[in-house]
Amino acid sequence: MRTKILTIFFILLITSQVYGLALAPKTSLEEKRKFAGMPEFKAGKLLKSSYYRQLGKFLDDRYPYRSPFIVTKNWIDYHVFNTSPSPRVHIGRDGWFYLKRGMINYFKDDCSESARARNLARELNLIEKYLDSLGKRFFFVVAPNKTTIYPEFVGIKRSPHSCGKSFYDLFLTALKDYPLRGFIRLDQMLSEAKKDRQLYYKKGTHWNDRGAVLASRRILQRLSTPDVKYELPDIRYKEVYRRQDLAAMFALDLKERSDVAKIKDKSFKVTTERLPPLLMSGNFLMRITTEADKDHPLLPRTIIYRDSFMTQPLKIINGSFEEIDAIWTRTIPLDPEIDYNALGAAGIVIIEVIERNLNKVQFNERALLRATRSRPGY
Repeated sequence: MRTKILTIFFILLITSQVYGLALAPKTSLEEKRKFAGMPEFKAGKLLKSSYYRQLGKFLDDRYPYRSPFIVTKNWIDYHVFNTSPSPRVHIGRDGWFYLKRGMINYFKDDCSESARARNLARELNLIEKYLDSLGKRFFFVVAPNKTTIYPEFVGIKRSPHSCGKSFYDLFLTALKDYPLRGFIRLDQMLSEAKKDRQLYYKKGTHWNDRGAVLASRRILQRLSTPDVKYELPDIRYKEVYRRQDLAAMFALDLKERSDVAKIKDKSFKVTTERLPPLLMSGNFLMRITTEADKDHPLLPRTIIYRDSFMTQPLKIINGSFEEIDAIWTRTIPLDPEIDYNALGAAGIVIIEVIERNLNKVQFNERALLRATRSRPGY
């Protein structure tokens, strides 16, 4: 009898894996990667070890019990040992998660980057002067790292031997020599406002809607003119529970409460158009157009170079612009596939960058000159 039971067990074990392979890849894990493909079968490849390595990766990704085993390990790592199941995520104090590659500025040991910070300030200063000469308004926005606004929850002490300055600190110092009139500073405002409200997700990378609304309000204040003050529309908040991006890397059900901003103003209509990718993969153009009545003032045509931190603010401020061309990129502007007429016709140019990527911004001066000299209109 025992022999029969063992035989049935092994038959079920083997057939379940065959069944799993037939349906794979199915997984509850948010790995944000492409699964390994089946290597091409050729008789000559059977003698090569590379073929078996590729086959091994293919089978590993499709192992029927892979997902539950990984989720179980992650649960034990997090709930039992309080360690991060993901090499990309740091677990701080009081349930705060941090993206590890976003923590480098936290240690304030970037003084070797002083020359790069000065060059960035100089480039921005020159761009502002050039756009001023063309009658365009220029603004530069730095979205603060989560560690900059909430350093108290990181849970790691800075080295006493660090130089005491992050790249952002060095950039602020460089602005004394290369003033930037259009610099929209957010870190001081957010650090003060966090006393009243949580402004970043505990288990996410970005600011929450409360933080995004504050950033949006500050941006509109700076874009206002003596003649017209641009204000946010009526915003209400709805409480929801969602799993944020850093928690998703653990594949655990770690939802957190957040307030979602809802715009109640009906005096305008916004149309969003996703255009084909530009020069490089991941650099895409989103065109936002607003139709509003005469009592709803709109800012002129605007082009903004942005990253993921502007996703929420764009949803909040879009009804304040005639048109926004939002390009996700660190190369400003892209060349040669950017719509030069769009930049040439823009009355406002905005560059937004997350603090951790501040030292990675690249300026294509030749493309900027050619683009802004193009004739207005399409």
